[in-house]
Amino acid sequence: MATAMFQGGAGLGLRVVSTAQRVTCVARPKSARIVPRPAKKEVQLNSLAPVAALAAINPLADFLQDGCGYLGWRIRLSDSAEEVAVAQDLHPKLAIGMTLFFALGGLGGSMSVLMQGKSLWSSSHFTTAVIGLILLALQGMTSAFFEDDPSARGIHAYLGSAILALFLYHGTLGLQLGLSL
Repeated sequence: MATAMFQGGAGLGLRVVSTAQRVTCVARPKSARIVPRPAKKEVQLNSLAPVAALAAINPLADFLQDGCGYLGWRIRLSDSAEEVAVAQDLHPKLAIGMTLFFALGGLGGSMSVLMQGKSLWSSSHFTTAVIGLILLALQGMTSAFFEDDPSARGIHAYLGSAILALFLYHGTLGLQLGLSL
């Protein structure tokens, strides 16, 4: 820190304090060669973390999918009014949760495929996921017509069963994909 003393006209001392910091040049001259730094250890995509995540997440997806399908068929086939009421309460909640869970999983899976430098549409796992999510959206829309069209319930139920079969195939493709990494 630099200090300077000045005398004023009336004998007052004026003190100026300079707190200038040293300036370091951050730009390199054009003639200087940039020496590359050694690369840090890269994170492998097929490390234990994704495997552990899949092992933890897939049972939840299976529970949501199977539970939703089971409750939907209990609504159609049960003779117990109490069981139907419980299933009618839980079925839409599980269906929305399952759809959101699958959509978020699809985002993560898409990022994984892109980080591997592969095309999304070249993966049959991705293709079945997109088809499944579109069918889930269409199936969800059929519930809006339950009051007007009695056949809408049947379409909803059988389309849901077909979607469950598609997602079983999707799971098989995902397992093959995961084991190939």
